[in-house]
Parts: sequence; C-alpha cells; structure tokens
Amino acid sequence: MAAALLRHIKAMERGTGLTTLLLVGPHGAGKTRLLTELLLSEPQVDFEVLDIDQTSPLETFAEINRSAAARRCLILEGRGQPSRWFDQHRQEVPPDLRSRLAAAPVVRLSAPPLKALVSVLKAEVALHGQRVPSGKELEEVAYTLPPDFGAPRRFCQALDRAEKGLNRRDLLRWAAESAHVRPAEQIEGN
Repeated sequence: MAAALLRHIKAMERGTGLTTLLLVGPHGAGKTRLLTELLLSEPQVDFEVLDIDQTSPLETFAEINRSAAARRCLILEGRGQPSRWFDQHRQEVPPDLRSRLAAAPVVRLSAPPLKALVSVLKAEVALHGQRVPSGKELEEVAYTLPPDFGAPRRFCQALDRAEKGLNRRDLLRWAAESAHVRPAEQIEGN
C-alpha cells in the first residue's frame, strides 16, 4: 500500500498526477501506520495529511486549493466512502469539492486480517512485558478483538491494569472485553 501512495505522490511531483489523494479505510485499518511507514522510508517525499473526519467541507476545499497552488501533495485521510464524507453538511458543500473528490486517486485499506492482528498482538504483548502466550492462544485472543490495529495495544493496556488475582483464561477474556468497550483515547489517558 505504501508503494501505491508513493506512486501517486511521485506522479504528482512529475506534474502528471493530481495534487489530492484519498486514503480511505475503517477505524484501525492502519492508515496512520501506513503514512508513518511512508515518512520513514521516503523522508524526502513532501506531502500533507488532512483528517477529513475532523475537517469541515469548506476547510477541506480551501486546503485542496492551497495544495494545488503550491503543487504539494495533499492526502485526505478518512473513513467510509468519499462520496459520503460530507453527507451531514449538505448545505455547505461546494459542488467543486465533490467533483475534486471524485477525480482524486483513492487508496483503500480494509480491516486487518487475523494473521496481521496476531503479529501485532505478539509484538505488543512482548513490549508490555507480558508473558507471550502460545501461538494458538494468541490467535484465540486476536480473534476476539475488534478488527483494528489499535486493539492489541488496548488489550495489553487492559492486561497492565488488570487484577492479578484472576486466572489466566479469565484475565485474557476480561482484557479482550476491555479492548472492545473502552475507546483508545480513554485508555491512553490513564
């Protein structure tokens, strides 16, 4: 996926591509992780990221125009279908914004597969100093977690906070339930 993003950015730098690129995927699909990977592997690449879920239509349109004037790549990162990003703002969406979104290249990410979650969970468990469960136990835990790359960290943070009096199976179940219920912002704030 990083290669697809890089290909679009390079085309824009050569003057053959559009300056706006859409990065779409559900919560936890790895959009931020992908952008971080791109920055680390290609530090000379110049791009800006705008979280579409946190930006109004008029601000988005203004940023697209600024980026186009500067010939700087703008990556609009968001969840869901781009055609529905501004449905709740019907009155204030410029028609030109919809046409620019429709013309922009799209890189789509889906929810991570179980194998990827198991790998991330294994790394998180080790980073948190927990005993690394067997492969089968890791897979069982990963299967119960939400399909997002943030769930293994939330799971391990729940394990860190857990009562140590629980037996191992109950402890893992409790931590998995906590990873489902508690948003990442609340856990990271603790």
